[in-house]
Amino acid sequence: MVRSIKNPARVSRIDLIHGQKHNQSKLCGSNERFPMRTLTLFRLIVLLILFWAPSQWLWAENYEVGVTYAVGSRVPNRFSKGIDRFRTTLSPYILNAVDGDSFRRMDSAEAWFRTDAIAENHYLGFSAGGFIIPRLHTREYRSDGTVTDLNWDFDLPYFLITYHYIDSLRFWRMDAGWSWEAGAAFGFIPASVWKVKGYSAGFPQFQLAEYNIRQQGRTGNIARVELGVRRWLWDGLFFRFGLRGTYEYVGYWEDTSSNGGGLLYYHLNGGLVPLTTFNVLAAQNILLDRQLGLTQAALLRRRADMGSTVGEVQLSIGFRF
Repeated sequence: MVRSIKNPARVSRIDLIHGQKHNQSKLCGSNERFPMRTLTLFRLIVLLILFWAPSQWLWAENYEVGVTYAVGSRVPNRFSKGIDRFRTTLSPYILNAVDGDSFRRMDSAEAWFRTDAIAENHYLGFSAGGFIIPRLHTREYRSDGTVTDLNWDFDLPYFLITYHYIDSLRFWRMDAGWSWEAGAAFGFIPASVWKVKGYSAGFPQFQLAEYNIRQQGRTGNIARVELGVRRWLWDGLFFRFGLRGTYEYVGYWEDTSSNGGGLLYYHLNGGLVPLTTFNVLAAQNILLDRQLGLTQAALLRRRADMGSTVGEVQLSIGFRF
């Protein structure tokens, strides 16, 4: 989009913004390199398990399969605050107010398999599932009469390698049929998707623009710790209840819209700014304002990334064979 501009002065000033964002990304380089290092380590662990596990699992005494649903509450952070402070303009002369849903609910559903291949009471397995995030709705009101109405949708599947330690829970030296378990897991998010759809209408001069942005996340990481109890219902069938904490990091988002939808950045005030085609043109006009000079370059902090810390209450149904 920027390359199509014929004015060399404009190109140089836009390049200055991208250069500043490149320098800022270096300052935050640890946030980007950390997932790559952990992803490489995880792949090595997976390869070792794939070569070692089949021969060991043949000698395992117990195999368990099941499904889990967890109700999660997300800790507010930079990304959720970016949605709360969302804005559609870079102009410092335009004020805005945002009304919408808060990004707090983050449930998850998964299917899992595990076996005591390592040793008695030590279970190794894997889990595949995804986060269930309700659709978020926001509406922005601007002082220039523009109203923007948007829906935000997220799709975050994941895959985990899991470890659990399980032992009987005894009351006064009596086995009451309950067991306790503690575990941890680490994995990756292979194909995260973030969709922003809606419209922007300007008054009193009616102007209508459509938002249709589809962002693809890089391969992210996910880690989890959990603690719970379970009880046998009848032979082979049990239910499990517990608490767990999950952290996921997607990293930067890349635009995959067929219509050149654009990218999302963090504004200086912490709000998310969608740089769609018409937003980029508007940003160029502001940047060429002689009174403002290049001050607008400082209004864009960095590309939007996403990390979440989630506290969850989980309920599982499992079967041992």
